[in-house]
Amino acid sequence: MIIHKMKCMLAMLTFTVSLLSACGNEPLVSQPSSMPKATSETAPATSDNSNDATKQSKASSSDEINWDKVNDPLIDDPMSNKLKKAIDAIVSKDIEQFHQSIDTGMGTAHDYLLDNTMTFTHIDTALKEGKRVLVPVHGQLTVAGDTAEKEAVYTFYFEKDPQDQWKIIMID
Repeated sequence: MIIHKMKCMLAMLTFTVSLLSACGNEPLVSQPSSMPKATSETAPATSDNSNDATKQSKASSSDEINWDKVNDPLIDDPMSNKLKKAIDAIVSKDIEQFHQSIDTGMGTAHDYLLDNTMTFTHIDTALKEGKRVLVPVHGQLTVAGDTAEKEAVYTFYFEKDPQDQWKIIMID
């Protein structure tokens, strides 16, 4: 009788541990975005005209971010410009532009971000963490080999270099 109770307890414990470990690996389920999805890609601009460059920037996948409405005291113009370049590089999967927009100390550690498809939708409130400024950027992510879109947030970590210029030191 005691052995039977111990077997039952062991079976229940095993079941509980299995259930908890399975639930621990579940991704967070988020509400689907009501924002419209980008449906086409745009060819790169063929002119060096600044107006064409502006159109290209707005036509890229970061086009769902309303850059004119980004009004955060922690995000100045140089930081915003660097963020735009990094986002455009991620969206267009341009590895050279991506490496130019991030700190050289990052190396190729974040190249995997270009393997997936991300449609950036909006910028959240920036946070100051010591000398760093963290800028969360929301969007819809489609992982390579998957068809489902998931809401995702890439947090860009900015820090000033010795020349007092913003640099992206990490993306989380």
